[in-house]
Amino acid sequence: IYVIAVQFVKIFQQFATSINNVTFPGFSMLVVEGASNERLLQQMVRISRIQLIVLSFILSGFVIFGENFIVIWAGQDFRPAYLMTVILMFTITFQLSQLPAVSIIQAHNRQTFRFMALAITLVLAMISAVILAPKYSGYGVSLSIAAFSFIGYTLIMNVY
Repeated sequence: IYVIAVQFVKIFQQFATSINNVTFPGFSMLVVEGASNERLLQQMVRISRIQLIVLSFILSGFVIFGENFIVIWAGQDFRPAYLMTVILMFTITFQLSQLPAVSIIQAHNRQTFRFMALAITLVLAMISAVILAPKYSGYGVSLSIAAFSFIGYTLIMNVY
């Protein structure tokens, strides 16, 4: 059942990643040209807003129609995948809208801290998921991943 949720989340992520991939060369060019931090911030905010609007529309559509779609597509037995998907999509919506900030970090070649912080939160999420899965099944895994994604991507990376 959890696999169905992951499939929908991956499709959701692709929308944000596609927008980010189109804008990354522009960020790289701004960094190479020595653009001010203010100019980079303006560009990042503009693109982040577009991503947040697109992702919010997709998330809203899934919240409204997703449960029925999953039942029609995968069957009644997969109805629990709906809540798992909503939990994961909601959690990553804000981190996906911040992908332009990741582009700036990549363009400045300052990725070491990001990789270390995310690796640690990934390990903690996996440990937590293994602990919660036997009792709460896919819901426990979804909540574990959502919590540590929020900690790693939203809290830690925004401070960095």
